[in-house]
Amino acid sequence: MPSRSLLSLLRSQGLSRVDALKLDVTGAEDIILAAFLNDAPQALWLRVIIMENTPQRWQWDCVAMLEDHGWRVVQEARMNVFLEREGGTTATCGMKSARDATKQTRLEPTVGV
Repeated sequence: MPSRSLLSLLRSQGLSRVDALKLDVTGAEDIILAAFLNDAPQALWLRVIIMENTPQRWQWDCVAMLEDHGWRVVQEARMNVFLEREGGTTATCGMKSARDATKQTRLEPTVGV
């Protein structure tokens, strides 16, 4: 199945900034985010990341990788971890729930991972 990178997806949408991203890709979070951090300009780095927390499926510790690049864990829920980048907005942002964080603009990729 064809796939595209997170950076390619964001660029194809003409985005120059991403405030929050919910990432749930069945254990491929580490692969997707490592490629993004490697290739994306820091100006496009996500301020808040809400992702499925499944370290048993990752090839390496995705949370530690993000922490090494300036994000910090601000909350953990049942199966998700909420991270914010230094200088970013607070992950809760006054929202009532994590669902509110993903209500803004949803990018629905039509390609596989």
